[in-house]
Amino acid sequence: MRTPDEVFRVPWHELTHAYGPAQDMPEHIGALYFGDEEAAGEALFELYGSLQNQGEVFDAAPPAVPFLAHAALHAPGGRRAELLMLLTALADHHPDDPAAPQWPGSAAAGVCEELARELPWLLPCLHDT
Repeated sequence: MRTPDEVFRVPWHELTHAYGPAQDMPEHIGALYFGDEEAAGEALFELYGSLQNQGEVFDAAPPAVPFLAHAALHAPGGRRAELLMLLTALADHHPDDPAAPQWPGSAAAGVCEELARELPWLLPCLHDT
């Protein structure tokens, strides 16, 4: 897991999401912790639409997973279920052919790898939702 104070260590400007460069990720992730209820809701909406869109998972998604997992456990405001649903949506990809060469190393595969690292901490949360 990665805490919100680590968010600026990721080179987001080198990554992309559905709307272009992902340099806005620290703002959205930070709003989950430090924004009011409206700001946190808007951030979650933006994260849903930008990290994956129309079946495509973008390369900003894998590095976002540890922050989203940490937020599911620690962010205020009772957004645990929504954050777990976002993590599920990121992992629920439908590659055209999982055996195709583009699958290994893809953003979708990266999300699954990151999520597998976070599962030991997230599984107990399923009792809460």
